[in-house]
Amino acid sequence: MWPYRVIKQSFYLKILSLMALLAFIPFVALGFYSVVQVNSFSQSITQLQIQQTIGKVLEQKSALLQKEADNINVKFLNVEQHLKIIQRQAEYLFANKAALHATGTIPLVSSSEGYQWEPFHSEYEKANLFISAIAPKPFSSQDLATAKGLEPLFMQTFENEPLLKGVFFCFSESAWLIYPAMNADHETSINKLPPDINVKDFEFYSIADEEHNPNRDIQWTDPYSDVTHWEMVVTAAIPVYLPSGTLRGVVGADLPIQFINDKLLNLTFPEPHAFAFIRDNEGNLVASQSNELSEKLFSDHASPRLSEKKYTEPIQKISTSEGILYLLSAPITSNGWELQFVIPESDITAPIIHDANVQTSMQKERFIWRLLLFLLLGSLVVILFSYYFSKTVTEPINRLIRASQEIIKGNYRVHIPITSSDEIGQLTKTFHFMETTIEKLINELTKKASVLEERVLERTKELWDANMQLNETLIKLQQSETARTELIVQISHDLKTPLTSIKGYLQLLHEHQFSAEKQQEWTQLILLRTNHIIRLIDDLFEISAMELHETHFKKEWVPVEFLIEHAVNIARNNSLDSAVQFQMTFEDDLPLIYVDPAKVNRALINIIDNAIKYSQSHRKGEIRINALQQHASVIIEIADNGMGISEEHVEKIFTPFFRDPEVFKAQIIGTGLGLAISQKIIEGHKGEILITSKKGVGTTVSISFPDVGTDHLEVV
Repeated sequence: MWPYRVIKQSFYLKILSLMALLAFIPFVALGFYSVVQVNSFSQSITQLQIQQTIGKVLEQKSALLQKEADNINVKFLNVEQHLKIIQRQAEYLFANKAALHATGTIPLVSSSEGYQWEPFHSEYEKANLFISAIAPKPFSSQDLATAKGLEPLFMQTFENEPLLKGVFFCFSESAWLIYPAMNADHETSINKLPPDINVKDFEFYSIADEEHNPNRDIQWTDPYSDVTHWEMVVTAAIPVYLPSGTLRGVVGADLPIQFINDKLLNLTFPEPHAFAFIRDNEGNLVASQSNELSEKLFSDHASPRLSEKKYTEPIQKISTSEGILYLLSAPITSNGWELQFVIPESDITAPIIHDANVQTSMQKERFIWRLLLFLLLGSLVVILFSYYFSKTVTEPINRLIRASQEIIKGNYRVHIPITSSDEIGQLTKTFHFMETTIEKLINELTKKASVLEERVLERTKELWDANMQLNETLIKLQQSETARTELIVQISHDLKTPLTSIKGYLQLLHEHQFSAEKQQEWTQLILLRTNHIIRLIDDLFEISAMELHETHFKKEWVPVEFLIEHAVNIARNNSLDSAVQFQMTFEDDLPLIYVDPAKVNRALINIIDNAIKYSQSHRKGEIRINALQQHASVIIEIADNGMGISEEHVEKIFTPFFRDPEVFKAQIIGTGLGLAISQKIIEGHKGEILITSKKGVGTTVSISFPDVGTDHLEVV
């Protein structure tokens, strides 16, 4: 290709191209890294915002739930209070029947099926009577008249409690008084009311009898199909006893499920799939708002069925086939029921994720445009700089070439201007000296042959010495280049592996849809890899600063026990392996040590982290830490029973980036910088760190700090 041939033949174009390329590559790498970081940071912020929002929403919903449960409880208590008033009135009336005034004959209509009932013009006109076909005939007219005395209270209760569908008094002999009035002929004609009904067979009566309610309290039934066209109802019932202690009947109030849905569960949620429902104290569903999600969760095929979920705490997180749900519960104390909300997590998080994605896209688009502008301007600056730099190098060389060509022609008086005092300027001066020397040598060749030979030998020796110096310099440069190359290769390898993993997970998350659990799992893996990269970079910065003696220690008197316990707690929190056991022993009356607590804590964490990592897959991990005083030093020994280090590698263990080959086989993550940093920190405190290890047995790290008296404090 002709551009390559042109560049190859021009030293100037080589320098220009190389400078432009070396400058452009970091720009591109920095841009790519910045885009990745922006995306990662945006995801982290989104996840944090989601967690905070979920907590606030659930807290608000829990408060609303408790408020609604209290309101429902008040309504149920009002119903119970009215029933107790009716019960007391009924027991008074039946106890004083002789004192009652006659109310006249009650008109009853007998049917062909054998039951009797009291007709009416309007169902709200009065409370009417019904006598089952199995009731004794004739039924006591005095008892019927006594029951009729409850009619005003029935009407008042019904007017005061709009939640009720009916109020009744039921005799033990299967007769009752009910308000609003019931059309018995209609109910029997639609096969709802059995003509020969026995009330003792129904829960609305049996829950209040002597066997089931010895305490004579108000009881609530489970939802059941009523004997009227009211369909599903729940009933609150309380017994009525004669002074002799005989059960005379039951006072009850019917609440249709539809009324509970319409008047108690008339809640609206900003979340499109949220709903409310009520369960009794046995966990049975009493009433529920209806939507697509509730029908699925209460179906027989749901896993788990929400109606079978036991109450354990006010807010529960549930994993279902419909996703993550939050179940909020509050007790209705009057009857032992529970009011519960179901809120899908996706309803809470969807708006946040949408807004975050929009904002992230906008920010990324702005960043990319700014980055492109920065790359364009940077490239122009680099090209101009490269052009100027190349000209400053190649132009003096071109002048030397032209002067050399003149010398070949025999012209030894060529003047080359000296424009700098650097190596090029020195070369030009040398070239001028060479011209003068050559001319003198030619003019005096025959006269000073011996002198010329001597000078040539001296010159040769000087050149030889210079060459040797150049060779030594070259060797040092090569060694420096080799070390730099190895460092770049090591850093590239340690960065490439987690970056490749991060890229793979990001591509999968970008190209496919996964469950929230899988996305969270991979997001945690991406965060783990990112933290590993950040840890590597932080370690590089720290060890570089130490090698350049830029680390400053802020020393103070610190207890050894505090440093060790603090480091162990942090290392435990950092570790995913909770099976590793710690044994810590401290000698009595240990002196304080004068150190930088943050730096020494970093060194101890690095060592303990290594002990945990290399012990977690080797038997039952155990780490022993001893602190004692020997002579004028404080000794800290950290011993593990991990995989150990082979003998030939122990002396290399403090070399930056060096890791025992067995570590790679075990796939244990690390940077190889932790012990090097720890060594420099400890030696910076005039301490000493030693490692002894046996492969397959474990490793012991011994750290000694000088016992610095107050008379020898140093100012840092």
